Amino acid sequence: MKKITMFCAVLCVCGVAQAAFQWTTGTGANGHYYEVITATELTWDDAKAAAEASTALGLDWTLATITSEEENNFLSNALTADVKYWLGGIQDASTLEWSWVTGEAWSYTNWQYDNGDSEPDNDAPDQYIHLGFSTQGGEYPVGYWADLKPKERAYIVEAVPEPATLALLGLGGLLLRRKK
Repeated sequence: MKKITMFCAVLCVCGVAQAAFQWTTGTGANGHYYEVITATELTWDDAKAAAEASTALGLDWTLATITSEEENNFLSNALTADVKYWLGGIQDASTLEWSWVTGEAWSYTNWQYDNGDSEPDNDAPDQYIHLGFSTQGGEYPVGYWADLKPKERAYIVEAVPEPATLALLGLGGLLLRRKK
């Protein structure tokens, strides 16, 4: 019993240290975990590789995918740094069609539209999506998307917990509470 309690305590502490947060309440809540990475800015390819290499909370991570207005609003409200964030959307250079790194359906978009200029502009090599966060009314307003070149930027990662993982995380919290 002590081994399980210790394992769960370490797992929970790692989650806090990793700054991962879960969307569990509100319309459209999906139970997914997210982490906003601003300390290290990477190219889109490097951010994708870093996300997929992460083992935080014992979950499989990818660059975040946004599949609803509610999810877009949830993530936009969680951002604090005035920077651009890579998401897991990529455009096929030959067909100009967009897809998510997870293979999820491409059914929701929130492209920026400003003074007759709209995104995506399909201007090669702008084939990666970022989520804007400019609180100063800048070029990329909060919550809107644009396609950009693969420069170094902050990024958002996402993990979908498996039912067994949710049970383990819940058990960890229960065991820690009962230990008092």
